[in-house]
Amino acid sequence: MNVWLFIVLFGLLVFMHEFGHFWAARRNGIVVEEFGFGLPPKIWHLFDWEGTEFTLNLLPFGGFARMRGEDKPEGEGSFYQASTKARAVTLLAGPIMNILFAVALLTVTYTISAPVGVRVQQVMPDTPAAQAGLQVGDVILAVLDQQGTQHLVPRSGLSGVLQPLAKASPFGETRLVVMRKGKELIVPVRPALEKDDVYRIGVYITGAASYFTHVPPWTAFWQASRDLGGFIWATFTLPAKLLSKKVSPHDARLTGPVGIYKATDQIVSRQPTEKDKTFASLWVLSIISVALGVTNLLPLPALDGGRLAFVVLEWLRRGKRVPPDKEGFVHAMGMVVLLAFMVVVTYFDFTVPLP
Repeated sequence: MNVWLFIVLFGLLVFMHEFGHFWAARRNGIVVEEFGFGLPPKIWHLFDWEGTEFTLNLLPFGGFARMRGEDKPEGEGSFYQASTKARAVTLLAGPIMNILFAVALLTVTYTISAPVGVRVQQVMPDTPAAQAGLQVGDVILAVLDQQGTQHLVPRSGLSGVLQPLAKASPFGETRLVVMRKGKELIVPVRPALEKDDVYRIGVYITGAASYFTHVPPWTAFWQASRDLGGFIWATFTLPAKLLSKKVSPHDARLTGPVGIYKATDQIVSRQPTEKDKTFASLWVLSIISVALGVTNLLPLPALDGGRLAFVVLEWLRRGKRVPPDKEGFVHAMGMVVLLAFMVVVTYFDFTVPLP
């Protein structure tokens, strides 16, 4: 992926995040003094709209929403003097916007052109697959339910589609939609229920390339929600997997923008066709957007989650607030630590190979 294209796309995600703060702040009576396209220094005043100055800034990387009185009282319309609910909603709006944007982007992507199918690499002898006549090179596109409705098989694997349909079948028999040498076939197969209570047909598979199909918008929405929900779940369960040694520290190491670009470029460059590359780019962009939203929700100083923690503390203390100078000091020190941490992460991004 071109590095400048990546900067623009990553900047779009930051912009969407800040737009979430901007929209929520205005809805809750908080004055947004400046909304910047890009990051300072400011190079051009664009226009004013209902008390907000819109500016163009030198660094083409996202944007920002500067609210009145973010760290201290500054009269009516300041963030600091807004209600607990208004501040919480405004802080949550940025991360939520990132997550909603990711779902919308992936939904549109799946609706227009969803990659489907897994390719059969090996058929084990004396298995349901062998008895059904499946062959090496066949691409399993979908599984039919009892009513004949197709359930598309994602490239991530066959099991998630096969298991519920095999269990729902009175006799355990299912029908596979298979692409063989350019022809679409219906192959009946009766998966074997093994000791671990899992249905298997006896094949080794790999993700197939160059098979795309249109998906109804509602189906695409649920598929996108499941995919991104799975990523969020994996993120929150990562610490437990690290402690149990199911994931190595090297594989789970944090990366900054440089590492994210290298990983994105690696994923996209491995795709066999331009259509695959386009889909992979949009899919990774959705994952990065969710990661940006989830990361900002962490209760760390200088992040949205850190500011939200002070709002929650105020609510628990029944309206008693931490003095603004002390809260501001915590966030300032948090920003220093965060920037220092990013320098270290960026160093490792340049020097340590990706997993």
